[in-house]
Amino acid sequence: MWSTVLLCLMSIFEGFPQKKAASLETREQSESFFEQAVEKAYSIISEHYEDSDYPDKLDFHVTKHSKDIVRRTSLILSTLRLVDPTFVRAEDVKKGEILAAWHDVKQDSYAREVTEGEHTKKMRDRKPQEGEPTNEAKSATQLKEYLDVFDSER
Repeated sequence: MWSTVLLCLMSIFEGFPQKKAASLETREQSESFFEQAVEKAYSIISEHYEDSDYPDKLDFHVTKHSKDIVRRTSLILSTLRLVDPTFVRAEDVKKGEILAAWHDVKQDSYAREVTEGEHTKKMRDRKPQEGEPTNEAKSATQLKEYLDVFDSER
């Protein structure tokens, strides 16, 4: 699953340095952009899946989960950066954090109860209809739209 998420989301950042470099004149502006992009993802998840009447709400796919994924992604990329700073740049770590934050902004699914022995748990069935994009692809599209709006405002 992670490979699907990563491939969908990484495609968004093709041309990112060229498009954004002109917009982000200072390091402070750049840091602010990265922070805003991550916070926007958390805001969307909170609004749509935590603070709403979303019928198939799952305890797992909430901002706490996304923050944990961001933390882990940052740790992995930062460790790779320590080994070889030319392989992973500081900007790549920040991009990874954005991708991680946005990986669950779309959660089209339905919940179903699964009983295993004496325990019943809620599971998410999120298989798209044939020909429809996955949630990861929909999340990637939403991030791309956010980045496009950011570009148009600069």
